[in-house]
Amino acid sequence: NLNEEEWSALQFASQLLYQYKEVPIFSNFKNAIERINTRFALDINGNDKVIEELIQFEKAVHTNGMDLIELIYSAIKNKQAIQFQYRNIYKKTTSASNLIPYLIKEHRNRWYVIGWSQEKEKYITYALDRIEDLTITKNKSAELINFKPDNYFKHAIGITSGNTPPENIKLR
Repeated sequence: NLNEEEWSALQFASQLLYQYKEVPIFSNFKNAIERINTRFALDINGNDKVIEELIQFEKAVHTNGMDLIELIYSAIKNKQAIQFQYRNIYKKTTSASNLIPYLIKEHRNRWYVIGWSQEKEKYITYALDRIEDLTITKNKSAELINFKPDNYFKHAIGITSGNTPPENIKLR
């Protein structure tokens, strides 16, 4: 629960951010800024339970793995490989993986790391909520210059990419 002074400060910050929602640096936060501003525009305070019967805002589900983002980001920035145990939820097994990480991506409120799998010799996407015992290796990784996120996801639907162009299919 927020007191009146904290609530006013939050409302002021929301209005300030709303003014800058079209500025490119804030573009990733545009939806969040608009949602906060909408709550204030409707005069919804944090304690008003009646409003939830009239308007239901989507709530992001907290998933495991968010605590790994900073560590993986550090590995990407410093061009270092990572090692971890990965839980396969379909096979119900855990296996060791080595990865040169290139991108952290959020998709439908879940976080993923995309990188070069040294074992499989291809790009792989791993869900952060299935990663355990992650460590950054001491060795610097060789940078693969052909990874471009825009090209990698150019023809993708969802989070994984086969990195193949679409095919024309004729139905009769």
